Amino acid sequence: MYHFLIEGYNYGTNGVIHCDIAGYTHRKWKKVGKRAMEEAGWPEGWDNDLSFDYMNGSTVSQYYSSDGFVVIRLAARSFFCVGFSVSAWLVVHDFGVGVPLTATIHHHGETCETR
Repeated sequence: MYHFLIEGYNYGTNGVIHCDIAGYTHRKWKKVGKRAMEEAGWPEGWDNDLSFDYMNGSTVSQYYSSDGFVVIRLAARSFFCVGFSVSAWLVVHDFGVGVPLTATIHHHGETCETR
């Protein structure tokens, strides 16, 4: 289970960045986000609202990459002069013990990976 909160300012759109996204992954699920749990047999609408864009500075979405990782995507009309922070709450219980958490940050065409 995870919850990410993104906060900041987007000078390029003159907008506040304030959005969050949450989810739960399961190896048998083919996707994360809206309707993933329904496909696994949960009641309809159980996970419809897992991402929220509270202000106009950006939008957030999530998906599984082709190699099986959860990808959190922050999008905006412009990323000219943007500053933001990401807070992450990760609850793993015993699932995923020993699995390293990684993040890849894309910044103006350069890629930096953190562990």
